Amino acid sequence: MTIDHSGGTFGGTLAVLTVGQSPRVDVTPEIRDLIPGVHILEGGALDELTRGEISRLTPVLGDEVLVSRLRDGSSAVFGRSHVVERMQALIDRLEPEADAILIACSGGFPELTHHVPMLLPDLLLADTLRSVLAPGSTLAVLCPLDRQIEEVRAKYTRLLGTGIGLVIAASSPYVASSEDEDRAIEAFSGSGASALVLDCIGYGRAHRARFGAALRVPVLSARSLSARIAAELVGAHTDGTPS
Repeated sequence: MTIDHSGGTFGGTLAVLTVGQSPRVDVTPEIRDLIPGVHILEGGALDELTRGEISRLTPVLGDEVLVSRLRDGSSAVFGRSHVVERMQALIDRLEPEADAILIACSGGFPELTHHVPMLLPDLLLADTLRSVLAPGSTLAVLCPLDRQIEEVRAKYTRLLGTGIGLVIAASSPYVASSEDEDRAIEAFSGSGASALVLDCIGYGRAHRARFGAALRVPVLSARSLSARIAAELVGAHTDGTPS
């Protein structure tokens, strides 16, 4: 667990909880830039585990496959079922110190309970897309792993309905590979997609810039969308200025 007060003194406190390990040095600096002055309190579901212990958290049959960054900068793949109770324990421990909670994962966690506002990127993305996509349009979705593609397809079909076309490709934000990004761009090009979703909290500014420039469509990032809404909860309303 880490507390970052470097952003300033006027903001509220946002608990950023990752399914991997904290601190998320790849994520929180960008969040801090989007919410000047916010205090960031971090925790990770796998903080207390060794690499060997994490390697045993393999997805069980029917489990959602998650991938996240570890403290040493590497990434790990594991089953969602192994981290639900750990995430709930983090919430129970840290929410007394927080004005809001951001679950730093675009996987689904509907069973988590909380008493302060909690931001779930998958629901935020879905609600936004339902508001802006025209009926019959096509959505491009980028996820980290090939093995997640069918899970992601099922998720967006469930959240958006069958009236939206989907084209999905994979490129990990944690393993730098321009070849994977090129293949994803090729898969999206010519698809007629009217928007692209970066469906992992690990995708940052550089990914958004590259894919946006290549595809010339709006890019919705799980990270930046969640942070901008968090600003309404813990940043904008605490600085004493009108919005």
